[in-house]
Amino acid sequence: ISEESCMKNGKTTLIAVFSVQRLQEILYYLYKCYEKNQEFNKIPIYVDTPMGKSVSETVYAKSEEFYNDDIDKEYLKGIFTWDALKFTESPAESMSLANGKAKIILSSAGMMQAGRIVNHIESFLPAKGCSVVLTGYCAVGTFGRKLIDCWASGKKKVQSIMGHELNIRANVYKLEGLSGHSDKNSTINYLSNIKGVKSVILNHGEIDAIEELKNDIENKLRLNVIVPNENQTIRLK
Repeated sequence: ISEESCMKNGKTTLIAVFSVQRLQEILYYLYKCYEKNQEFNKIPIYVDTPMGKSVSETVYAKSEEFYNDDIDKEYLKGIFTWDALKFTESPAESMSLANGKAKIILSSAGMMQAGRIVNHIESFLPAKGCSVVLTGYCAVGTFGRKLIDCWASGKKKVQSIMGHELNIRANVYKLEGLSGHSDKNSTINYLSNIKGVKSVILNHGEIDAIEELKNDIENKLRLNVIVPNENQTIRLK
């Protein structure tokens, strides 16, 4: 994706990330790509999320005890001192990225509903030759979901968070397989190993998936499962 939009077209690749876990995971994959193809080192990578910057520098870069044992710890630490990587801080720095130079921007929020990425969408979604990449689940009602649906159905325009009707000229991509959440079987296995559980509240996800998980938990674990309605209050004893 970045090879086409950045190196071939000289444009921007905008990647929507969650500040914790997803950002650092994407940085790892980019680090490996840059390592294999030295031409990529001409393309700067901007991390434009204050929370992501803070978490990367204060937690991920300094928590070697939590690194994967299969990967060299010095190799992982090198990601956060990488010459191609630049962290933006001020809003002015963020706004200055709205230029025609080749670059990769990693910005939050991952569902494109808020955060600095809202401004970047205004700049780069209407720009031919750019790429906009979603890297995770986008809930119904978020701009990320709206964009995915518009792109999949062939629509050429979408209303932005700011209320503007944007032309979809950039290439839009949705990366699968990067979820940090447990799947149905892992969730059931986790619950089965906890003693004293009487009730489970399912409060995140697609309706069909929630109903399927609810039925499986009730049938396999004989637990009471609550699926709250919007704005419903549940009192915990």
